[in-house]
Amino acid sequence: MILTIILIIVILILGYLSFQIVPQNHAGMITIWGKCINRNHPCEPGLHFKIPFVEKIIPVNLAQGNVYLSGNHPMTITTSDQALAYIQASLTYHVTNPYDYLWGNQNSVESMNQKVQSMLRDIIGGMTLNDALDSNERIQVELQRRIASATYMYGLHVDQVNIEKLQASEEMQKHMDEQKQSQLDKVSKKNEADGDAAKISSVNKAQNEATVNTAQAKATATKKNADAQKYAIQANADAQQYSVKVMQKVLSEVGNDPKLEKAYFNYLSINAYKQLAESGNMVFANGHSNDFGDLPKMAAMQKIWDKGEANDNK
Repeated sequence: MILTIILIIVILILGYLSFQIVPQNHAGMITIWGKCINRNHPCEPGLHFKIPFVEKIIPVNLAQGNVYLSGNHPMTITTSDQALAYIQASLTYHVTNPYDYLWGNQNSVESMNQKVQSMLRDIIGGMTLNDALDSNERIQVELQRRIASATYMYGLHVDQVNIEKLQASEEMQKHMDEQKQSQLDKVSKKNEADGDAAKISSVNKAQNEATVNTAQAKATATKKNADAQKYAIQANADAQQYSVKVMQKVLSEVGNDPKLEKAYFNYLSINAYKQLAESGNMVFANGHSNDFGDLPKMAAMQKIWDKGEANDNK
C-alpha cells in the first residue's frame, strides 16, 4: 500500500517534469545534458514534452527590450577639441537569434551595450563640441548604421537609438553662454552701426537729390531766360528788317524828294527823343528849332508809312 502511494507520487512528479510551457512571445531552446539540440528550430509558444532530468527547455523572450547605455548616469565623452560632452542614450532592441543570444556571449545585452558605447565615443570624439551639440539627429543616424552590421553576433537587433540628452559640461556651458552673449552683442552693435549708416546715406541721398533738382531748376530757368533774350533779339531784328522794307517801299512811292527824306529822318529823331523821355532821362534839343517846323511833313510821312503797313498786312 505504501509502495503504491510512493509509485503514484513518483509518476505524478515525472509527469509534471515531462511537460513545460513556453510563454507567448518567447522561443524555447532544448538542451540535453547541456547541449542544444534545436539551434535552428526553436520551440514555439505552448506546451512541450521533455525527458525529465535529461532535457531542458530554456525560454527566450522575443519582445522588445530597452537598455540605457550607461545605466542611470550620463556618459562622458571627450570631443576632438578636448571638450567634455555629457550624453544619455538608450537602445530599443529585440532577440533575432535565440541560440546566439544565449550562448554566443556571456551576456549579449551587456556586450551590445559596451559595443554601442564604443561606437558613440568614436562618432562624437571625431566632432568638435559645437558640431556635436548641433548634430543630434546625424549622430543617431550614423550610430544606427554602424550598429546594424555589428550586433548580429549577439543575436540581437537594435530597433532604435534614442539620444535623450547631449550637453556640454557645466563649466564649458557657462563659457559657451558667455561667448554666445558676446556674439549677440557684436551683432547688435553691428546692426546699430548699419542702421546709422543707412540713415546717413539716406540723408546724403536726399541732399544730393535736392542739389541736383536745384541745379536742374536753375539750368531750366537760365535756358528759358536765354531763349527769351534770343527771341527778343530776333523780334527786334525782324522789326528793324521790316522797318527797312517799309521805308524802301515808302521812298519808292514818294520818289526822290529831298524834303520828304529829311522829314522822315526828323521823324525818326523825334521818336528817339520820345523813347528817351519815356525812360525818365532828360532830353535836350540841339537848338535848331527849324527841325520841328517840318512836323506837318512828318505827319504826312506817317500816313504814308501807316498806309504801307496796312497794305503789307493784307
